[in-house]
Amino acid sequence: CLEECCERAKGDPTETWRQMRLLSALVCLLAVLARGCSSSQARRVCARGDLRAGGPGVLSRGVAKHHGIVGRLRGGGLLVVGTPLEWPDSLPHLGYVREHGVLQFIHQYNEHKERECDKLLWGEELEYPILKVDREKKTVKLSLRGAEVLECLREKEEAHGRSDNRKEACAWHPEYGSWMVEGTPRLPFGGFVRDLRRVELSLRLRRKRILSALQKDEIAPTVTAFPLMGTTDFTDPPFEAGGPAAESSYCSDALINPHPRFGTLTANIRKRRGEKVNIKVPLYMDENTNKGKDWGEEGEEVLRASGLEWHAPRKEMIHMDAMCFGMGMCCVQVTFQCRDIFESRHLYDQLAVLTPIMLSLSAATPILKGHLADTDVRWATIAASVDDRTMQERGLDLCSVKNKGHTQWMAGGGARPLPKSRYESISCYICNCKHGQDPTSNLDKYNDVHCPIDEASYATLRAGGVDEPLARHIAHLFVRDPLVIFSERIHIPDTTSTDHFENIQSTNWQTVRWKPPPAGSGIGWRVEFRSMEAQLTDFENAAFSVMTVLISRVLLAFRLNLYIPLSKVDENMATAHKRLSVVEGKFWFRKHMARPDNLAEGEGGDDF
Repeated sequence: CLEECCERAKGDPTETWRQMRLLSALVCLLAVLARGCSSSQARRVCARGDLRAGGPGVLSRGVAKHHGIVGRLRGGGLLVVGTPLEWPDSLPHLGYVREHGVLQFIHQYNEHKERECDKLLWGEELEYPILKVDREKKTVKLSLRGAEVLECLREKEEAHGRSDNRKEACAWHPEYGSWMVEGTPRLPFGGFVRDLRRVELSLRLRRKRILSALQKDEIAPTVTAFPLMGTTDFTDPPFEAGGPAAESSYCSDALINPHPRFGTLTANIRKRRGEKVNIKVPLYMDENTNKGKDWGEEGEEVLRASGLEWHAPRKEMIHMDAMCFGMGMCCVQVTFQCRDIFESRHLYDQLAVLTPIMLSLSAATPILKGHLADTDVRWATIAASVDDRTMQERGLDLCSVKNKGHTQWMAGGGARPLPKSRYESISCYICNCKHGQDPTSNLDKYNDVHCPIDEASYATLRAGGVDEPLARHIAHLFVRDPLVIFSERIHIPDTTSTDHFENIQSTNWQTVRWKPPPAGSGIGWRVEFRSMEAQLTDFENAAFSVMTVLISRVLLAFRLNLYIPLSKVDENMATAHKRLSVVEGKFWFRKHMARPDNLAEGEGGDDF
């Protein structure tokens, strides 16, 4: 197949088209090696020369803009302008938001469940940290000018961007850190190979534009974590550690984006938890490590994150105590609009299996708080930085004094055991392929990890016509409380708004996220791939984004099956955290991605 495609490419006089054909050939080769198709099927896909999974091509730019895709395919939307409630004031409203969030989802589900034939649209998002370099003193610090740079970038896009969208353009969004901005393409990419070639150009354009908004002594390298976060004098301008939001011993609240949502989010996570967040990452120990130094606070609790347990003595841990240590990290995320709800659920499940592997491949977090870590990736650090679980929810017997009298308002009374943080790997697959009749995709045997659900939400969802696997997924999200409630947006109609649903959904930061259509938009069912870390160059970030898209097309075009038990996925997440896992680690994976021809009826064909 590859030789045939290469011969066809040689006969084409255009170099660009030759590259497209070769790329298509490689996609076909991947599918053939996966035993997912015959050589004739591969030839047909190559002959089409596109990346469509059974549907027509991409929307035109004008139609995409008309459908409100711009800046919202990623699902983040715009920050609400209003008054966020502090945790004590939000307590009486928690149950109302949870209840109506479920009702809002049911309305959207029933309104859009028959929607189909949406075009493939996709986009990637990347955060940029702004750093200040003093070449004479040889220091690098965080430049806390993110809001100022963001405003400058938006003004330039508005003033100089082409209104006809004939060339690449950028969209800029606020991020958690006051030294960060997030960039996305203004318009999504489509379903043709030429769109893959646009990704690096778009990233290079964004880098040029952000550099034009910086001062002469500032840079914006795409590093996952700033290595000196939490050390002495690491911000410009300098600030003393502490503040009412995080109460950190290492970082100032000045590191938090000035929009009131972010400070309230930080404070409410701490108040719901009953104490500061407690982030501990194993320290890399070698002969030069100062073993006599006190590396952090001691304690009895074993840290669990993403299936990983760290039993090293606490004095050999890198200790961090604020949300900015995690949410101040940068990553690459890719969001796909799918053909219909069934394709989106299938893609969600299949990509979830790949998240640990892509996390390991993109590992870029060897240094935290000025020290070498005994891990290579960011995920567990972020998981701990937003862990709002009470002591009882974390499996400890005691309820914090700060939560006395408040737990009756919380989801599960603040006492339901929750094995994972809000920022974690998924706990259930959601595709109801052939209603569970196919033994190779029956979810009963693959959903083998504890997945707590909110029983009241589950009953409401089932009564509203939502099938069992999807109802379980949504009810699992609603074991969490809303963290930021705006006083002006509490009593809103459930038929025209999804604010309450998104309040819960958007603060469940899992390795993949399944996204229903937003209310009042032309956007379809989407899946967001979230595990990859930011790379130093635009080429690398584009490569990971394009690779994710190509894999998704192969999965859909050839109906490959990657299911493995979720306990194995969690083991893979633990492996991905280990140093050099990409070359030394071993990951669970399915041997037969297509149903073997000799598989007897009723057999599962599982072999991992």
